[in-house]
Amino acid sequence: MQRDIKINGEICSVDDELSVLEFLLSRGLSPDAVVVECDRVIIAREEFESTRMSGQSYEIVQFVGGG
Repeated sequence: MQRDIKINGEICSVDDELSVLEFLLSRGLSPDAVVVECDRVIIAREEFESTRMSGQSYEIVQFVGGG
């Protein structure tokens, strides 16, 4: 079943069964290069696969190298 959630301030439809890891990979994001916060709580990287996209609001921050 699809439902709307907020990701980085934008409304997005996702499947209830989708894991955080699956979501990241579907968006071309490397799980090793992001921090994911769900409803103001940071999700541990080792929990990405077992955590479903069931929260209301997500912030995804991607690390960018520079010099």
